[in-house]
Amino acid sequence: MTDVRKFPIMVDGGTKGPCPSAIPWEAIAPYEGMALENHQQSLKRLAERGGLGPVEAYFIMHGRTWKNVKVTDELEREACAFLCRVVRERDDLRVSHDHFKLALETILKCAQAKRSNFPKRMDEMTETEGKIALVCSEYAGDMSFIQDVAEDALDGKDWRKRVQVSDAKKENAE
Repeated sequence: MTDVRKFPIMVDGGTKGPCPSAIPWEAIAPYEGMALENHQQSLKRLAERGGLGPVEAYFIMHGRTWKNVKVTDELEREACAFLCRVVRERDDLRVSHDHFKLALETILKCAQAKRSNFPKRMDEMTETEGKIALVCSEYAGDMSFIQDVAEDALDGKDWRKRVQVSDAKKENAE
């Protein structure tokens, strides 16, 4: 979610329906090959030249060839609606990611505070921090484990693997 570049969409007064003037680069990047096939240019080069029309972007993102296409008002409305959904869904995903990151950072702070024996006072915490701190304080396991998992997740590492290894160790101990 770190890529905040935008890919331009060429819209003008004649575009049928609401249409974004740009979409997240990360949304169209996986379709580089289709852009090359349809336009014989990379996405970077297309962006430098002003981007793509709504239908062109729609076709690329659906893996459809651009040959012999008759652009109708209905097709343009469909393309614009699709691009609006792409932008909205990416924004929703970014908000979810930001909440997840905040939770992990809070868990990490709580774990570090507990391990250093200088816990933050509950009245100094935000509501979210307080809820997460309560969960952490009730956790029966090792706070260093919680810290390691949070650090792995924030660093983009596979934190699930650490949890699986821990669960397997617990099962073997029983």
